[in-house]
Amino acid sequence: MAENISTPVARPEPYVADEAEAIAKLYRRLVLAVGGQLLLSLIANLMSATSNPGGGAAVVVGLLAIVILIAVIVAEVVIVGTAYKLARRLGSGTPVLWAVAMFIPCINILTLLALSSKATSWCRRHGIKVGLLGPTKESIEEIRRSSVTSAFD
Repeated sequence: MAENISTPVARPEPYVADEAEAIAKLYRRLVLAVGGQLLLSLIANLMSATSNPGGGAAVVVGLLAIVILIAVIVAEVVIVGTAYKLARRLGSGTPVLWAVAMFIPCINILTLLALSSKATSWCRRHGIKVGLLGPTKESIEEIRRSSVTSAFD
C-alpha cells in the first residue's frame, strides 16, 4: 500500500515569538537603564550645584551622593550586560565591543541609537511593530498567537 505523503505546509517559525520577546525585554531594559543613568546624573549635578558646604546638611548630601553613585554604577553594569546580550541576540558583530562602547560617555548614546536601529530593523523584518521603548506587547502577543495556532494547523 502506498501512503499519501504530502509536503509540509510552511508555518511561521515558532522561535520568532520567543526571540522577539527576548529582544523586546533587552531593548526596553537598555533604554530604561540609560534613561535612569541620565536621570541620576542630572540629580547628582543639581545636588552639587545647590549644596552648601556647611552644617549637618552636608553629611546628608554626602550620603545621598554616595547612594546615587552606587545606583549609577549598578545602572552601568546593567547597561553593559544588556548591551552585550542584545548585540549577541541580534548577531551584531562582536558583542564585547558593543558592551565596551557603553562605558564611554557620549559614545554610549550613539551605541544605544545603533543597537536600537538594529533591533528595530530586526523587528520590522519579522513583522513586529515597534514603539518608543521597543516592540509593542500587542505585536509580540500577536506573533506568539499566530505561531501557536499555526503549529496546530
